[in-house]
Amino acid sequence: MNDPRLALRHIYDHIEWDRSHASYTFGFLLPGLIAAHRCKTIIEIGIADAFTTNVIGLSLARLYDPEEATLLSCDNTESACKRAEAVLAPLYIGHRVHHQDSHTMDWKKALAEVGKHHADMVLIDGSHQYEVVRQDIDRTRRVLRTRGLMVLHDYAPEYPGVLNAVNEFQAQAHWRELFIPYEPDSASSPSIILQRCQ
Repeated sequence: MNDPRLALRHIYDHIEWDRSHASYTFGFLLPGLIAAHRCKTIIEIGIADAFTTNVIGLSLARLYDPEEATLLSCDNTESACKRAEAVLAPLYIGHRVHHQDSHTMDWKKALAEVGKHHADMVLIDGSHQYEVVRQDIDRTRRVLRTRGLMVLHDYAPEYPGVLNAVNEFQAQAHWRELFIPYEPDSASSPSIILQRCQ
């Protein structure tokens, strides 16, 4: 692992901050989580403008050796998948971009195809529909390692599908909620970070 302080400084210097509404939330939050929790294999659901894809890719590329770092991204729009490929290609990390609905993904198979058994982190920022969010949580929790992180974006009353799906899951699973040490700006939706305990 490279020096995390130098790596984080490099990441923050190379993020295109004005590209996304999620820039403050994910631009600062994700690189720190990836470094602190040694997340080398990451699943990303929902690519959109590929800002988050770029942040994760830069983080993996700067923090870990190329053969250690893997990002599996999924989106149901072709244009989002093309943007992800474009930002990941020059980073020399293992990556696969899947153009399909996330709730139909076989994540165990997708991980096996890149020589991995578990994910260290899952980022869910796709559909806000309750059933899809529940399925995304259910499908990815099975491949998340013990003490791995699940980051769910748009955890707010204005997104009742996300809020209800996460609350129901948390009531049953009792995963540890990690504190987010910042006050989100008005342009960012809140996220919740859950850590698998067993």
